[in-house]
Parts: sequence; C-alpha cells; structure tokens
Amino acid sequence: TQSVSDKRKVGKLPATGIGYRPCPPRSCCGYKGYDVRHESEIQRAIIKRLSRQGYVAVAVPNGAHIAGGPQERARKVAAMKADGMMVGFPDLVVIGKFCVGFMEVKTDKGKLSPAQTMARKMLQDKGQKWALVRSQDDAVEALKEWGWL
Repeated sequence: TQSVSDKRKVGKLPATGIGYRPCPPRSCCGYKGYDVRHESEIQRAIIKRLSRQGYVAVAVPNGAHIAGGPQERARKVAAMKADGMMVGFPDLVVIGKFCVGFMEVKTDKGKLSPAQTMARKMLQDKGQKWALVRSQDDAVEALKEWGWL
C-alpha cells in the first residue's frame, strides 16, 4: 500500500488532495517531479469554498504571466499599470453582504514580496480586512477573524 505522499509523487491523489498536482519535469517551483500545491490551484479551491459559504471571491489579474519579449512585456505592464493594475495587490477580493475583504494566496512556503507587504499595509491603514491564506481552511478562518462567520 502506498502512502499519501507516495501517491502524490506519482499523481494518484486521494480525495483530500485537492489543490495538488504533479510538477512538470522543468517545474517553475523547483520541486521537479513531486506534487506541490500551486497558488492557482489553492486559489480555485478557496473560491469554490467561499462560494459555498455564500461569499463572492473575485480574482485580481495582476499580470503575473505576460507573453512576449522583455520590451513587449515592459510595454504591456506599463499599460496595465496605467489602467489601474497595482503590483502586489491581493489575489482575491472577497465580497459578502455589506462587507469586502482581501486575501493573498500563498503556498505553504510562499512569502510576501515587498510590494505585497506594502499593499497589505495600505489596505489595513485604510481600515480594510486583509489575510494571508494558504488553504481553504485558512480562508474560512480569516472570515471568522473578520467577524463574518
């Protein structure tokens, strides 16, 4: 019988493995061949969970993956910033009845960038709810801490 960690290595995930996938051989996360939770998968699971709780979670596209050469990407980022994109802005805007909060999604080992730290400070200084979440349970716990549940 394979352990859960062994099943993850070969991509045979149990039902509790939501948010895991095998990394490609040349993985951007550096784990090469082992399953890790990717932020996008964690984020999708959080959006579904919050929806079941009666909240709307909206993803904020912040230009993380932009195609093209260096000059083309620089032009696209400049245009996106002119259109209102803010580097470091949280991944999710969570909307409830008469309430709005912000969640930054990270993997277990993920850390806030300096821009994300500045965005957190800016939002909190303006009296907004902000949370760093690494799982669906973290997102629900944030709602409880915010007094929404």
